[in-house]
Amino acid sequence: MSVNRVVVTGVGAISPFGQGAEAMFLALQNNECATTYREELGEIKGMSTRVASTVPDVDFLAIP
Repeated sequence: MSVNRVVVTGVGAISPFGQGAEAMFLALQNNECATTYREELGEIKGMSTRVASTVPDVDFLAIP
């Protein structure tokens, strides 16, 4: 049996709390909630919920 190795070289995140692992961890430590009521979800055919944790707009070209 061969063993595959994985090396983690950093931590990153893009979440409803914003961009970066630090922003996410800080929000979670502060017991924040990113879930909100989103009326515009009603415009999506077949979507019965209006509650979501959406990710804010991200400029992927600006991420190092």
